[in-house]
Amino acid sequence: MPKTRAEAKKLEDRLKKGVETKRKKKINNYSMFATPLLSIPSSQIIPPSFHLIQGISQRIIDAINDYCQHSKRSIQNILKNAHAKMDPRKQNFTGAALHRLITGQAREEFKKILPPTQSSAILCRMLETMADIYKLADASFLDQNEVEQLKKATTNLYNDIQALRDRFENLNFRGRLAAGQLKIFKPTPKLHMLCAHATEFAEQNGWWSWISEQGMEHLHSLYNYLAVQYCNTGDKDRTAEKLAQHQTLLNGLNDRGAMKKII
Repeated sequence: MPKTRAEAKKLEDRLKKGVETKRKKKINNYSMFATPLLSIPSSQIIPPSFHLIQGISQRIIDAINDYCQHSKRSIQNILKNAHAKMDPRKQNFTGAALHRLITGQAREEFKKILPPTQSSAILCRMLETMADIYKLADASFLDQNEVEQLKKATTNLYNDIQALRDRFENLNFRGRLAAGQLKIFKPTPKLHMLCAHATEFAEQNGWWSWISEQGMEHLHSLYNYLAVQYCNTGDKDRTAEKLAQHQTLLNGLNDRGAMKKII
């Protein structure tokens, strides 16, 4: 019996040590703790424009949906007219649907159903600001005036989010709903990257959204398919470089709508 207890104690210690080791490894894998593989300054990293704009726009639409509890039917009609359907698995809208909601007629319809409050005024400003950011994201290149517009728009967006957050904290609006709003409008990595690094990148390079990350995400799956075309390079690294150039060009043409004209 004593031996059994001793073995059980050893097993318990080993399990506990194993859990602690796994926890440490898990924490060290997070980007905020782990050392970067390559020493690349943030100003040299292309901002993922699609995910940044889509993520922030989704939060704004969610906030309007939560804030307009009295106009659920009106919101459903706006979404229906804009052909915006929520993904049943991810519980969010597609990038194309969010683009229509922010830049199309739906934006004006949202303004009409928002109650006449200071918080609604802030939400309306955020809708207009995001519409301006969408327009600047569609540009292939930005001149100095457009870069200044992007800096002003992102600064206004950040300030409005903070103002709305402070307002809900002070008013404690509807208790449970206030907590939801605070969760929606908390500072996120996407918001930080858009307001800080995207403007920095645009100021240095004159563009920030010409290359979409969507074309790069499936580059690995295309490698085996297209590598045969570039096998004459005789070097795997050179082949990968040629593939990246190939895919970047195609992705840029698709984003600009030029691919159909070429075909």
